[in-house]
Amino acid sequence: MNRKRDMGVPVGDGKFASPAACLLMAGFLAYEAPGGEADVHRLSCHIVDSVLSAAREAGFAKRDILETMMSLGDNSERIWALAEEATNAIGDSAAFIAVLRAAGMRWEGDQ
Repeated sequence: MNRKRDMGVPVGDGKFASPAACLLMAGFLAYEAPGGEADVHRLSCHIVDSVLSAAREAGFAKRDILETMMSLGDNSERIWALAEEATNAIGDSAAFIAVLRAAGMRWEGDQ
């Protein structure tokens, strides 16, 4: 993987987050902030499902564990390790972004 090109997922203002951090942020919005805007909650749930489905298809076998931990608001080292394992199964940041786009996520400047 070319580290210079694989900076992560753009999150605004020229900053990037790891795919694992993005998955866990979506999990937070899906499970811990259900009182937010309905569209955000719906998209977050769809992103979590899409990412974990793609990870499972790529060989990640711990979807149920990771999803349960997210639903319980876990913030341990183990959940971070599982999120990294899941997103690494998908591939590099470009592959992860492709899953996010397929799930309906858009960035500023998208057509």
